[in-house]
Amino acid sequence: MPSRLLRPAAPPRRGRAGAAGSVQARPLVIAHRAGTGDAPENTLEAVAQSLKAGVDGEWLSVQATRDGVPVLYRPADLAALTDGSGAVADKDVRDLADLNAGYQFKDAAGAYPYRTRPVRIPTLAAALDAVPEGKQVYLDLKQAPARHVVDAVVRVLDEKKAWERVRLYSTETAVTTLLAKVPGARVAESRDATRQRLAEVALEHACKSTPPADTWAGFELKRQMVLQEKFTLGTGESPVTAQLWTRDAVACFRSASPHTPIVMLGVNTQADLRTATRLGATAVLVDSPPAHAAAHQLNRAAREGGWQNLCSGGMSDARQVASLAQGVVFNDVHGPVEGPVTILLNAPVIPWLWLGWDVRGVAGVRAGDTDG
Repeated sequence: MPSRLLRPAAPPRRGRAGAAGSVQARPLVIAHRAGTGDAPENTLEAVAQSLKAGVDGEWLSVQATRDGVPVLYRPADLAALTDGSGAVADKDVRDLADLNAGYQFKDAAGAYPYRTRPVRIPTLAAALDAVPEGKQVYLDLKQAPARHVVDAVVRVLDEKKAWERVRLYSTETAVTTLLAKVPGARVAESRDATRQRLAEVALEHACKSTPPADTWAGFELKRQMVLQEKFTLGTGESPVTAQLWTRDAVACFRSASPHTPIVMLGVNTQADLRTATRLGATAVLVDSPPAHAAAHQLNRAAREGGWQNLCSGGMSDARQVASLAQGVVFNDVHGPVEGPVTILLNAPVIPWLWLGWDVRGVAGVRAGDTDG
């Protein structure tokens, strides 16, 4: 089969086959807990590292202290991550000042590097100051009762005039219900509603509802779940790794509004990034931003300037293009390319499987047979 020149295509998230002339849009890359795989979660150190890696935004866990100051912290007990103990809600902000938020962080070698160079629990105000304008901020409120943490967060967002760049989320329905009443708040629908709709599409093959207007949805791309069956003599359970996000699910969520944002959590492999891209995710949460940042740089450069600028402008060295090209989906004029493609080198042609290649020089990209 002769090779065909791959032409960039429109994003699939609108549910259309792409037209020639663009690169398929990748989801925005959001650092989960500011990049929990690379640095102590929800710290300014993690924020700085993930921003250096080129992420599009930060996902930050928030609780409020006893004196009403929102801080970045996730677990119920300070002992889980720090050298302290107790609940954040039982401490004043001054009680947290000397705690080491990286005390329990273990690196790939099994060492505890932050025990000798401690990092602190930051306030939400300090975190907002650390994230530049133009980057998205997702706040995951992790505390009950709801009113205490909601009031604290709203107060800081008012003070910082940060409503335009902040999106709000919680697994607690009471929290999202309160947030939804705040004018200008960009709140995810309740996790219960998202889960219910995903389950109905997967198990009943029915789209019974859509997210409320002006909301967004967030749920794991894949999730450990237990399917429970009830019968006369008891129950039966089947543990599964469920991928509830499918093309049908995305179509359901966007059936009332094609622009409904969908954030897919737990996207930490190249295969999962590929899946999220093809499904049309608006954004993905990643634990280790450097693993995804290079691909995003290439996609952005190609989207903004086209391949001509990519190869003859700031990226005139073809090896730069090659080193950044992980994670980009190329479409030909007939739609997505599902199989391997080939890269035309100055030397013989070699095969390239999507999201996994190693080249030394690139002259162009074409679709080809599976055998290269």
